[in-house]
Amino acid sequence: LFEEENERRSIAVDAAKRSSFRATKLKASRDEMTVWQKIVNSNTFEVIISVCIILNAAVIGVEVQWQSNNIGKQPPLVFYVLQHCYAMLFVAELLMRIKAAGFYELFVAKGLGWPHFDLFIAVVAIAEMILDIDYLVAMQQTSPSGGSTGVGQLRMLRMMRITRIVRTFRIQRVIRFIAPLRTLVYSIVATMRSLFWSMVLLLMMMYVVGTIITQYTVMTLGQEGLRPWVMDGLRRYWSSLDRSMFTLFQSVCGGVSWREPIQSLEAMSLPVSWVFTAFVSIIYFAVLNVITGVFCSRAIETTQKNPELIASSILKSKKAYVENLKTFFNLVDRDQSGMITLSDMEQILEDDEKAAQLHALELDIGDAWTLFKLMDTDQSGLVSIEEFTEACLALKGSAKGVAVASLATDLRTLAKKIVKQIRAVEGRLDAIDHVQSVQSVDPLAFAGRGACDQELGIETNCAGKPSV
Repeated sequence: LFEEENERRSIAVDAAKRSSFRATKLKASRDEMTVWQKIVNSNTFEVIISVCIILNAAVIGVEVQWQSNNIGKQPPLVFYVLQHCYAMLFVAELLMRIKAAGFYELFVAKGLGWPHFDLFIAVVAIAEMILDIDYLVAMQQTSPSGGSTGVGQLRMLRMMRITRIVRTFRIQRVIRFIAPLRTLVYSIVATMRSLFWSMVLLLMMMYVVGTIITQYTVMTLGQEGLRPWVMDGLRRYWSSLDRSMFTLFQSVCGGVSWREPIQSLEAMSLPVSWVFTAFVSIIYFAVLNVITGVFCSRAIETTQKNPELIASSILKSKKAYVENLKTFFNLVDRDQSGMITLSDMEQILEDDEKAAQLHALELDIGDAWTLFKLMDTDQSGLVSIEEFTEACLALKGSAKGVAVASLATDLRTLAKKIVKQIRAVEGRLDAIDHVQSVQSVDPLAFAGRGACDQELGIETNCAGKPSV
């Protein structure tokens, strides 16, 4: 067993050396990256660009708020300067990425993505800056034809400024640095398919109910004798299929109090008002609750399958668990020596409160010596805080898959060794049986059994009988 283990270890060491050689070559190729690649791939560059995106979005919001408070006035020059500075910064960012990765690798090899969006923003920013400069120059001129030219430029400039709002969508790139926002956005995107089919279901129900109410309303509007307020209510809410469906949608989404549409239905026909009441009740108490449950289930399911979110959650849980272990260790370490003895371990299991805390840490071992032996890896008779933490992490919960797999591998190896030894013993026994049969048939032929026994590896006792 140990020979095979050593052989496998030597094979693994050789493979590690080969892998280390390849890693060294890869590291050497990475070290040969250009200055632009090192800058663009650095975390500092990403943080700076993210901060600029947030500040640009804030400036756009401040400018829009100023324009809403000063309608008809020309924005101050500082807004032009700030917007064009951010525009040039984003253009410079795009040029640096093109310089580092290459145009083909950035825009063609990887398909549609953020680089194409950045390219669109850069082109619009350059066009907007050119129009701004041209417009400001035209405003300084007083030629007769300058008025019409200024109006045309102003319209084009307004269109370009509307596209400036698209820059605020870049703020989504900041989300990847904030784990809670990333989780929320990922969950919302994962529920888009459920949202689509939920809207299809609601549209189908609103179409059926809207058709029934609209058909009865159209027949009623053709009659005379209805009070004016009933006619107004029917025309406002139920005079066409699209209005009826929109009224139903508003009634369940809070756009309008469903008491207002139902008043005209009650005056027109009581059974029709019952249909509307049944629709609202089913939507509120059945459909919306089911849709909410489906959304929550879908969001939880997709979040649990995201490797990035799972890794982040595991790291946070492990950090909190280690902190709890250190707190418990300091509680058990009575003399504050930084070491736990066997007597301290026995005291843990004898004290119900500390045993409950140990159980809360997912450690269920009733034998103090067994627990202490597993923790004392250096066999010094003392358990340090590092040994305690590592042992608790290994012993936490039920058996780990790696431990079970390792045990199964060792058992298979041991079984192969046992089978090999059994076959060897069977071969020896067959040789002994052969020698005994020859001796019983022809005793003279057994005179040379010494050489035969030596060849077969069989020992003989004093009586001349073979023995194993």
